[in-house]
Amino acid sequence: TPSDDFSYSMSVFAPLFFIGYISYIAFSIQTFSIIKFGFGFAMEYDTRDTFFCNNKYMWLSEYSKARFMFIAEGNYRALIPHRDDFTISRLTCTNSEPFYLLVTVQDKKDFMLEALEKQAEMLTSDLKTAISLNVR
Repeated sequence: TPSDDFSYSMSVFAPLFFIGYISYIAFSIQTFSIIKFGFGFAMEYDTRDTFFCNNKYMWLSEYSKARFMFIAEGNYRALIPHRDDFTISRLTCTNSEPFYLLVTVQDKKDFMLEALEKQAEMLTSDLKTAISLNVR
C-alpha cells in the first residue's frame, strides 16, 4: 500500500539524513584541524630546521620555529610561522658575518599598496600645487 511505502522510505531516509547531517557538521568543524595537521606533517618532511652556510649548519636564533627549504646551493626559503600563517623570506648565504642575508618575499598586495601610496603622494602634491596657484 502507499502508506507502507512512505513509512518504509521514511524509516530508511530519516536515519541516513541524520547520519549525513551529523557527519557534515563534524567534518566542517574539524576541517581546519585536519588541514593544519596535514600541512604541519608535510612541512616537517619537506623542510629542515637548519640551513648550511659558510661550511656549517646554522639556524635563526630569533625565529626558533623557522623551517628552511633548499632551493639551490647557498639559497633557501625561510618559512617563519606566525600564529596560523607563515612569513616567507629568501635566505642567501654570504661570506661575511652573520653569513646569511634574510629578505622578506613581497606579495602582489605589497606591490599594489606601494603603487597606490605613490599615486596618492603624487595626487596630494598636484592638489597642493593647484590650490596654491588658485590662492595667489
